[in-house]
Amino acid sequence: MLYKLPDGREFDLNDVRSVTPLREKDNSTDVMTDNRIGFTINLKNRERIEFSEVYHFSDWGPVRLKVKQTRDELISKLKEIDPSFSDS
Repeated sequence: MLYKLPDGREFDLNDVRSVTPLREKDNSTDVMTDNRIGFTINLKNRERIEFSEVYHFSDWGPVRLKVKQTRDELISKLKEIDPSFSDS
C-alpha cells in the first residue's frame, strides 16, 4: 500500500521497518536561523526517508503539531496493515 507524505514523496507501507520519534534537526549555532523538526522513516532495504519542516522559534508549536500529526497518521496507517507494528 503506497503512502504519500505531505511533501509529495511516496513509499510502500509494507517496506517500513521503523519510524523514529520527533526530534530537532538543527546543526547550526546561528542565533537567527531556521530550524527543523521531523522524524526518519527507516525502510527494510536500509533506505531512510527524512521528513521535516522548517520553523522559526516563534512558530515552533504549530509546526511541531503539524509534523506530529503527519507522524501519527503514518503510524496509524502502518498499524492498519500490521497490527503488531510498534512505533517505539
